[in-house]
Amino acid sequence: MIEAEAELALPPGTTPVEFLSAVYRDAGQPMHRRLRAAIECAPYCHPKLSVTATVGGKDFAAQLERAIERSGKVVVIEAVESIPESANRGMGDSKRSRDLG
Repeated sequence: MIEAEAELALPPGTTPVEFLSAVYRDAGQPMHRRLRAAIECAPYCHPKLSVTATVGGKDFAAQLERAIERSGKVVVIEAVESIPESANRGMGDSKRSRDLG
């Protein structure tokens, strides 16, 4: 099946986005062509949603340092050496509790 192509009457100097808009709005164009024009034109007509963080002119590290200073609650967790379970095998309960306590 051969489709008749409808002519678009566009003024000289038409931008590509204007051209694509005219194609997808023209009911005389085949649906597949209109859909393709709409798909190609969409990124230029609708903004892409994204997340942007605003930190008020200071970098993140400076703000983090300031927050730590404000909190005044620096918690230091010291590592405690543990005795591996394999080292306790073969010992009686009394000796094990004496070593750990």
